[in-house]
Amino acid sequence: MTDLQPLIRLHRWRIDEKRRALADLETYRDGLEAERVRRRTELDREIALASEAEQLPPGYLAYVKGANQQLGRLAKSLTEVASRIEKAREALAAEFRELKKYETAEKQRDERAAAARRKAETAMYDEIGLIRHDRKRRAPTP
Repeated sequence: MTDLQPLIRLHRWRIDEKRRALADLETYRDGLEAERVRRRTELDREIALASEAEQLPPGYLAYVKGANQQLGRLAKSLTEVASRIEKAREALAAEFRELKKYETAEKQRDERAAAARRKAETAMYDEIGLIRHDRKRRAPTP
């Protein structure tokens, strides 16, 4: 039987890598979300300022159009990142399942080996007991 420890270490390493990748994706998503909120707030502020003005400043409509396009790109990026995060979570869960298979197999193997050792030890003590009993029975009584 082969030792499963190298496979267990490999899967633990893979889990660590997948966790890091997932954390990076979540950090990236949080940054995109913060940028989206910042730009939305800025656009709302500019719209409020323009509504108070007598006349729209030159280039205002182009600014609003550009800002809305940027918000659209950020929303699309957030959707893509959310999809990548979901895939990363699924991959992490699959890696956990693989690790658990090997850990369970290792545990069962260890339990079987311990039971075999206990059985062999019991057999050895039984034999010692039988030998001692036989010697006592054969020994001449005074």
